[in-house]
Amino acid sequence: MTALVSVLPLLRWSLFWLLAVFCGFAAKAGASTQSQFILGIGYGQYSSVLHAQPNRSFNLLPRWQIYYDRFYMENLDLGFNLLETQHWSVDLTTKQSFDALLTRGGGLRDSLLTGLVSTSKPILLPIGHGNSLSDIITPAKRHFSYLGGATVLYRRADWQFSSSVHQDISNVHQGNEWQNSLSYRWQQPGFGVELTGSIRRLDHNYSRYYLGVLPGDFTRNAYQYAPGSQWLPSVKVALRLQLTSQMDFVANWRREYLPSASLNSLYFATLNQDLWFSGVTLRW
Repeated sequence: MTALVSVLPLLRWSLFWLLAVFCGFAAKAGASTQSQFILGIGYGQYSSVLHAQPNRSFNLLPRWQIYYDRFYMENLDLGFNLLETQHWSVDLTTKQSFDALLTRGGGLRDSLLTGLVSTSKPILLPIGHGNSLSDIITPAKRHFSYLGGATVLYRRADWQFSSSVHQDISNVHQGNEWQNSLSYRWQQPGFGVELTGSIRRLDHNYSRYYLGVLPGDFTRNAYQYAPGSQWLPSVKVALRLQLTSQMDFVANWRREYLPSASLNSLYFATLNQDLWFSGVTLRW
C-alpha cells in the first residue's frame, strides 16, 4: 500500500483527465447519452459517534447519474471502464469520501473536552495559572476528501463482489483506502432487497486524520494520537418497492463499526455509526 503513495501525482492527473474527457464526450453525446436524476424525499438520520453531540437528520436524498459509452458519473463519483467481460469489469474510478461526517456535529471542542474529562487514560496537559481545560483545546475541523484509483467488479447471477483501491487526490490527508464488498440482490417485479457486507482498510495517514488526534488539536501539541492502519467493517440493507413508473418507496440502513483504537482519540463515545433513510424516490 505504501507504493500507492508514490503515484499520487499520477492519480491526480488521472482525475483531471477523467473530468476533461468525460465533459468533452458528454458535450458531444446528444441522444446517445443516458442520464437519470433521482430525488429522495423522506426522513433519514446518521447517528453521532462523538461525545456530547446529537444525531443528525436529513430530509432530501438527491442522486443523479450520467452514462456515455465507457464513461459514467454517479453523484460526485466518476468512472471509466477499461475492461469488461461477461462477469468481470475493471474501471478507473474516483469517489467522494464522507468520513468527515464522523466528526461533523458542530461541537468538536465539546466532544474533545467531554472525552478528556471522562477518560481513564493518563494525559499530562500544560494548564497554567488562570487557564482551564477549554483554553488548551483547539480541535481542527476535518474536511471531506476526494479519492482516485481503480475498482474491480465480479458479477454472477444475483451476487456481486467489488474490490477497490483509492488514494486521496484532494491533498486533505494523503491517505489511501482499500475496500472490499459483497452484495446479494433479490429482485421480483416491482420489489427488491439488497444485502451488502463490506470491509475497508484505512492506511495510517487516512485513519490518523479522521480517527486520531492531530498535532493542532491541543495547544503546544500536548496530546497526539495516531491509531495506525485500521479495518472498518460495515453491513447494509436496502429495500425498494415500486409505486409507479417514476416513484419508489425505499428504506436503507447501514451500520459501520469503528475500530476500538479510535476510542483513544477522546472524540468518540461509541464505535457504531448508523445511517438510515426511508421515504419515496422520484426519477426523471
